[in-house]
Amino acid sequence: MPPPHRPDFEAFRKESAHVKSKGTKYRDHYIWPYINIEDLAQGRSLLIFINSRGRHPPRMFAHADFEAASLGRVTAAIMLPFLNVHTMYLDGEVVATYGRLTSWDEDEDGMDAVFQGQAYQPGEGLMILEIQQKLLTFLVQCCQAILHDLDLKSLADG
Repeated sequence: MPPPHRPDFEAFRKESAHVKSKGTKYRDHYIWPYINIEDLAQGRSLLIFINSRGRHPPRMFAHADFEAASLGRVTAAIMLPFLNVHTMYLDGEVVATYGRLTSWDEDEDGMDAVFQGQAYQPGEGLMILEIQQKLLTFLVQCCQAILHDLDLKSLADG
């Protein structure tokens, strides 16, 4: 975990544009700029972070997670894959519908949903899913460390 607040800016200053375009070694800094020691060690920040992510579905944070990684996209440190004429929806409540990929041939409103900000291009959606997967794994590990003396299986069953 990087120590400074906004590790993406630190990574930006450390690497030249040429190095970034060939593949940055600070990819995690660009994708998860809010996971850093300085921010999470202050006061109740980590507990508030766990509380907010635990009480709301991932779809509520999809746009914010994507925008948090904007410096990496703008500087070409993060290159998104491209899949033409498809839409990824991150509005589902369950695993089967969250991250649903549709072709514009099958979904006539798919293109409009992307342009109106209601859905994402597949490369953007994949990046959001990657961000959220690692973030939620990190937060679960934090909870397990905090609750190390409790039987976690009994908490899940009850």
